[in-house]
Amino acid sequence: VGEYIQIIQQAQLPLREPVLEPATRSGRMTAVLTLLGFNVSPGDLSHEQDVKTLNRVTPAYSHEFRPLLLDMKKLPIRDHSARTIVCLNTLHELDNPRICMSELI
Repeated sequence: VGEYIQIIQQAQLPLREPVLEPATRSGRMTAVLTLLGFNVSPGDLSHEQDVKTLNRVTPAYSHEFRPLLLDMKKLPIRDHSARTIVCLNTLHELDNPRICMSELI
C-alpha cells in the first residue's frame, strides 16, 4: 500500500478529481485512491473482479467506487472526458498494448 500512496503523491493527482482506472484487477490502487478521497471508476472486461475490489475498499469509502465494464481497446467514454487516468501494472496483461495505450491517450 505504501508504494501506491507514493505513486499517487509523486503524480500529484488533483485531489477529489474523478479517476478512471482501467484494468483494475486486484483493486489495490482503487482502494488506496478511494481512501485518499478520489472518486474512482475502475474498469475491466468483466465485472468478475468487482467484488474483490469492493472488499478492498472499506465501507466508509464504497460510495467513491463506481465500476465500469470496459475494453481498453475501445473505451466507453467520450474523448477527452477523463482528465485523470491511473493505469498500473497493466501493459504485460494486454493482448495489444499499442492499441490500448493509443485509446487511453
